[in-house]
Amino acid sequence: MIHYLLNIIVFQFRVVSLQYFFDECTFWELNDIIENLPYMDRALWETARLNAYVVAQVNSKKKLTQQDVLRFKWEDMSDFMKDEHIIEMSNSDIKRLEELSKSFENVKWEDIDAKT
Repeated sequence: MIHYLLNIIVFQFRVVSLQYFFDECTFWELNDIIENLPYMDRALWETARLNAYVVAQVNSKKKLTQQDVLRFKWEDMSDFMKDEHIIEMSNSDIKRLEELSKSFENVKWEDIDAKT
């Protein structure tokens, strides 16, 4: 498994250096990187869609959008983030989270990372 992650994260996508991967990278960092790998080459996919859109629009009599040619997963996620899905926080939630954040002010993260 580690060889597979090494190949993808260090050599294929070049997200982190080899030294950082072996010496400093934590499991939660690897998890975040792995979850976001599908979006690493987003610009290339957008370019490919634009090329396909131009070819399709030239050969079509009706007006097309880029989403008509190809719709990406991240566009569905941005639709989800529109106002109708936003959850309002109550004042009690805000106070609870402020108190929780104060409890983390004096935590020494170096000690926690050393334990893991």
